[in-house]
Amino acid sequence: MWREERFLQFKEVLIENSDEKYKAFQMKLIPGIENLLGVRGPVMKKISAQIAKNDWRDFAKTPDHGIYEERMIKGLSIAMAKTDTEEKLQFFDEFIPLIDNWAVCDMVCAAFKVKKGEEDTLFKFAAEKALSDDEFTSRVGIVLLMGKFINTEYIDSVLEIFSNVKEGKYYVNMALAWAISVCLVKFEDKTIEFLNKNILSDFTHNKALQKARESSRISEEKKKLYQSMKRQSVAK
Repeated sequence: MWREERFLQFKEVLIENSDEKYKAFQMKLIPGIENLLGVRGPVMKKISAQIAKNDWRDFAKTPDHGIYEERMIKGLSIAMAKTDTEEKLQFFDEFIPLIDNWAVCDMVCAAFKVKKGEEDTLFKFAAEKALSDDEFTSRVGIVLLMGKFINTEYIDSVLEIFSNVKEGKYYVNMALAWAISVCLVKFEDKTIEFLNKNILSDFTHNKALQKARESSRISEEKKKLYQSMKRQSVAK
């Protein structure tokens, strides 16, 4: 069981693997984060994979100490756990309120695994979260949809959900722009039709076009087209 003594041992492992220079770099990269040790991503993934194979349920239920790496590993171990999707999402739903930065959100969502045939359960969960009023809950939903469901089966539903996302918060707008840019690269005609409906704010619309232009998968001709679609007046 993950009692306090074991948590202290876990924290010691994190401290042993910390790097002060990397900590300083991370603190500049992730605004607002203070309780950070400076452990690199591959190390956290390795620790998370070990927990995911054993006692991830107990670890997920431990009290939160507010440490960045603790939260990252807790989220990753849930995401990597080999269990049915319903149980995984139950634990993940309880974890989401601890997400207070883009790095934990994006890394955990990228690592999220579900059993074959249970994708629709994750889709419904992600769709619900994407429409949340909470900034990072909404970002979780958007990033999950972007990473798992921009494909032939789900693209129409994904764009419909994106049309109803509550914009206005920075990390929601940035995630939405990122996701729309991926849609544009993979499903250009459908996404241009979506953009032409003028559903998105000027900021998100233009940022999505910018991110699509930065893709190495599109031609110079397409980049010029996306540049021409930019709105001139950007709302603050």
